Amino acid sequence: MSLNLPLSGEASLGSFLPRVQHRLIAAGRTLANAPFEEHRSGAILLVDVSGFTELAERFTAGGEGGAEELSRVLNAYFGGVSRIVTGYSGDVIAFAGDAVLALWLANTPEEMEASAYQAIQSAKTIQSEMAAFQLPGNVILRQRASVAAGDLTVMELGGTNGSWQLLVAGEPIAVAGQTNAHVTPGEVLVPPATWELVKSRCRGTAQPSSDVRIEEVIDSSALPPARWWCRQPRLPSIWQSNL
Repeated sequence: MSLNLPLSGEASLGSFLPRVQHRLIAAGRTLANAPFEEHRSGAILLVDVSGFTELAERFTAGGEGGAEELSRVLNAYFGGVSRIVTGYSGDVIAFAGDAVLALWLANTPEEMEASAYQAIQSAKTIQSEMAAFQLPGNVILRQRASVAAGDLTVMELGGTNGSWQLLVAGEPIAVAGQTNAHVTPGEVLVPPATWELVKSRCRGTAQPSSDVRIEEVIDSSALPPARWWCRQPRLPSIWQSNL
């Protein structure tokens, strides 16, 4: 038998924060009182859920009770997605409707390779494991995923009424959004520059768009781990998380 014990105050609050903010707090940053900016490198995973509209229509047809049930189902579904991302040392930065944005930061070229590879592993695992997620009415949710790597900026902005926002910006977010427009459900696509980082550890097929569809990932034992604590549709190139 397992016991569901309440989390401590700090652990409970910490579960609402991206890991990148955990790192900032561990480094001594307290309550934000001025804008903050940090230039980093890393990999971005964008997962877009196909079938969400049909699911929402079925539940909302049931009135208030249907809306509550939809919320419960989506919390469980995206909770599973978050578990997989964090299991591969990633950081869920934002949820936007039926899409999830995740981040892997890196310090060195070797860590950049590891970050891109772990983002791809995460995407493939999400597609395989979440395919078994049971939904009412035999609705099937499938994922379109894209991964892009490059230079990023991590920021805290705001200050009005003590409210601050964590934002992640950079070309990889825009590229992941553009690449995702070419993805069909069940696929993972990467742009050419990201493919160069992972081609020794993945098998892929070139696409007419010049992107590469990931067919298979290979054992990652030779790669250094991507560490979140390192100093690390047309979608906007800035995604945010409310503090």
